[in-house]
Amino acid sequence: FAFGNGGKGSNQAIGAARLGARCKLLAGVGADKFGDEAVQLWRAEGVDCSAVRQMVGTPTMAGIIILDAAGENRIITDPGANARLTGTDVETFAATWTSPGILLTQLEIPVETAARALAIGKARGLTTILNPAPGRALPKEILADVDI
Repeated sequence: FAFGNGGKGSNQAIGAARLGARCKLLAGVGADKFGDEAVQLWRAEGVDCSAVRQMVGTPTMAGIIILDAAGENRIITDPGANARLTGTDVETFAATWTSPGILLTQLEIPVETAARALAIGKARGLTTILNPAPGRALPKEILADVDI
């Protein structure tokens, strides 16, 4: 058993920051040890955490990765605080977005929340990127707001 930090949004934010981008993360974490550690990691990596919401009574997202004999993985997740992110959170966060810029989102948050972020980003002239993982059904209208 090994413990490590991760999550799609976290990994994408850290990757962008390591490449020299000014990166701001909207995420939900629990008011728990894992949430504290995640915020510490993001800050150490140069990610702006001013839009990270620490939520009392909801745990930080957790996942278990199981590898089979062939090296194929199966991932089981509990979205925790990320499941509580809403369009209102996005609207508050979006007040700081400037163009040119890039909005990168993924689906470890509610689809409706990702869709709202993409719509606002597109309307503000940002290049919008959707990492459509984990795989799930998407309303086809969401694609109108996705550049990549």
